[in-house]
Amino acid sequence: PHGVAMKHAEELVAANTKVIDLAADFRLQDLEQFEKWYGMQHACPELLKDSVYGLSELNREQIKQANVIGNPGCYPTTVQLGLAPLFKQNDTLVKPESIIIDAKSGVSGAGRKASLGMIYSENADNFKAYGVAGHRHHPEIVEALENISGLKEVFNHILFVPHLVPMIRGMLSTIYVDLTDAGEAADVQSLYEQFYANEAFVDVMPAGSSPETRSVRGANQLRIALYKPQPKKLVVISVQDNLVKGAAGQAVQNMNLMFGFAETAGLDGIGLLP
Repeated sequence: PHGVAMKHAEELVAANTKVIDLAADFRLQDLEQFEKWYGMQHACPELLKDSVYGLSELNREQIKQANVIGNPGCYPTTVQLGLAPLFKQNDTLVKPESIIIDAKSGVSGAGRKASLGMIYSENADNFKAYGVAGHRHHPEIVEALENISGLKEVFNHILFVPHLVPMIRGMLSTIYVDLTDAGEAADVQSLYEQFYANEAFVDVMPAGSSPETRSVRGANQLRIALYKPQPKKLVVISVQDNLVKGAAGQAVQNMNLMFGFAETAGLDGIGLLP
């Protein structure tokens, strides 16, 4: 749960224990945003400054040296891996202010706590948006994209709307972006394929593909598909299992990096609960 790891992290680090937090205590460097969205003061802001954001594919070298990892949120993982290749180029390929993120998650994304809104009869045959006026993953997405791109104050007004769909696990984000002239001229499919060519857990699908959540169920895998339906428009579709690549699987991936194990260790099999 949010707020637990930060109460114990300093003592654990002092005892030479490495910490990977699956909650939000070490995701946001902006304390004001953390306190606004999570409703609590940070218990160890000095340690927060030394923590590393655990998006394995993008922060691999920093993770190897880290004592404290903030495991990314599930939605932000789909967005960052979905957009990173566009912002890691010398040319400006997209207009950052144009980004719209239309995301869907199974009910396990809300955790296991019993609540009326999460019971079967409330979710079966139903599909709804939530957090439309604001969601706590929005500032995480903004901060992460700033770090990826090196650009500041350009992502604050991106639109992010999550939806709840009647399935247990799985997450699909459809990301809409406007391309610049350079982006329109670029071979975006090839760019993505090259960027993730050596990544075991990111699969750039062939052009024209439609990734499905069931294809990554139980796997520490994120799949990406790209479409250019109109001039200067790009649609990025990314899917993952929110409980694996979006949570525990990514934590194991980070642990492997921290301790010098093979990055894929323990992540080749399929384990499902629920």
